[in-house]
Amino acid sequence: MGKFRFVDLSVPIEAVPSEFVVPEIEHEDHMKGANLMKWVFGAEDSDLPDGLGWANDTLKLQTHTGTHLDAPWHYFPTAGGFTTVGRFNTK
Repeated sequence: MGKFRFVDLSVPIEAVPSEFVVPEIEHEDHMKGANLMKWVFGAEDSDLPDGLGWANDTLKLQTHTGTHLDAPWHYFPTAGGFTTVGRFNTK
C-alpha cells in the first residue's frame, strides 16, 4: 500500500462577514444523551455507564460554511455543462 498524505483544510465553524447565515451549534452533554437513550431504548440509569449516555452536537449551517469547493453549476445553470467538479480535467 502506498503512502498517503493528509492535508487538513478545515476552518472553524463560526460567524464570518462573508456569510449571511450565522451557524448555530447546540452542544448536548452526556446527561441529555442519557435521557434520550432512556427514552429511545427504555434503558434505566443502571443500564448506562455511570448513568450517562452519549454526547452529541447539533449543527445548523448553510452549504457555504466551512471548507468546500463549488461546482460551476452553482454559479450559473449554463456553466458549460459542468455540473460537478469531477467533470473537470484536474491534471
